[in-house]
Amino acid sequence: MTEENTNTDYKDTKAKKEKDEVQVTVSVECEEKLQQMLDRVNSSFEFGKVTRKQLLAHVIGRALINFNDDEIQAARRCATTDIMLLEKLYREAKESGIVPAALKDYLWGSSDMTQAPKRPKKSVQSKYSNAIHEELEAA
Repeated sequence: MTEENTNTDYKDTKAKKEKDEVQVTVSVECEEKLQQMLDRVNSSFEFGKVTRKQLLAHVIGRALINFNDDEIQAARRCATTDIMLLEKLYREAKESGIVPAALKDYLWGSSDMTQAPKRPKKSVQSKYSNAIHEELEAA
């Protein structure tokens, strides 16, 4: 019976731990930097050993204090690519039906085709009814 109680206690402890913790995946480069930080923290530390989890919790907690609008913008710039910007412009142009002038000029300039010239607006001629109507309103 003690074996079953021990097994149940282990499962309860494991379930609680799973609720309190999550895993984070980082790049190899980031892992190397974390290891350098860990080595510096544990160097000449006589009272034990700081773990990766403890160091990350400390670093994230300290970073949160200084996480202002500039840091938010910097994080967004790190995650944004040229393709993402182009896709955003494409979605907006597709939804609105209007391509920004600078993008339109670039697209036509980079292709082998030339953009069709715009037709000049026709002026109102006195023979047509619109001109006669306008003259009557003016009088």
